[in-house]
Amino acid sequence: MGILHYIDVGIGFSLGMIVLATLVGTFSAGWLAVINSRTRHVQRGLASLLAELTEGAGRAAATALSWKLLWDRTVKLSPLGGGGVNRFLRWIRQMSAETIQREEFALLLLRAAASGDADALRVLGLDRQAAGGLFESVSRTILQQEVDNPELPAQVWRTRALARHAPDVTAKLFTQFDNVMDRVEDHVKAAGKAASAFFALVFLCLYPVNSLDMLARLSADEPLRRELVERAKGLDERELERQVIESGLFGDAFASGPAWTREHAARVVSPGVLLTWVLVSLGAPFWMEVLNRLLGLRSIMDRKAIDQRSLRDRDLSRSGSASPRAPA
Repeated sequence: MGILHYIDVGIGFSLGMIVLATLVGTFSAGWLAVINSRTRHVQRGLASLLAELTEGAGRAAATALSWKLLWDRTVKLSPLGGGGVNRFLRWIRQMSAETIQREEFALLLLRAAASGDADALRVLGLDRQAAGGLFESVSRTILQQEVDNPELPAQVWRTRALARHAPDVTAKLFTQFDNVMDRVEDHVKAAGKAASAFFALVFLCLYPVNSLDMLARLSADEPLRRELVERAKGLDERELERQVIESGLFGDAFASGPAWTREHAARVVSPGVLLTWVLVSLGAPFWMEVLNRLLGLRSIMDRKAIDQRSLRDRDLSRSGSASPRAPA
């Protein structure tokens, strides 16, 4: 068995992992969307920022203010129907509050203070009259910036207006906002990995795919390897899941629904299935990168084989065309 054999095994295995990770990723992404995971992490990050800036206010007040500021930037949906409908509309509004820029956050905080919100006034250290005048000055300057510099992005207009009229507010928020949002991104990624690991475990409890059996099957079945390599070269993501499952790569794991028997439970806790759980939890992007590298390596090996064959054929042609000399 040469290097191409092992490369082809790796390609087929990567395809299988991509299919499994894509299935698991679909479930985990759907779940994170349902619970508004990103919005909640953004809200918690803003609440921690406000709690640090607000002297004498508790975590509950910072949490309430962070939700208010996030919701102020979403489209207002009028109450319709009963309580269930309104809860659904509330969920839709939460989904639309997944991102917020620091300039926008500062303006929302100023507007809340101008409207008399006690927690916002405490964060800024202003009274309502001063906050109202400051918000009006900033708003006028933003409009003037838009007239004078229409080619610049909106956040530049806002930053210049805030820096001119509210340098203390800008310095207080901007120095910590980016760090908070970086931590939010880390928490979002960690939540995504945790959800993927959980749903991978649930999925493999239902359909125990054994990685060790997959490797053995790929190593022994040359037609299967050749078929999967061809699938990988002309990768069609729309048909990939069906084609790989129908190829028999996963054995009988998808042949029928889960059977709650002692034999099924023994398969679930086998080392090969536990290895699959770890590998699937790495995610589809990881295995797509592995697949691309293996395909690139196989392409290089194919080119070298073609070059060597051409050189060998040329040498044979030269030796065959050389006529023997007659004896003197």
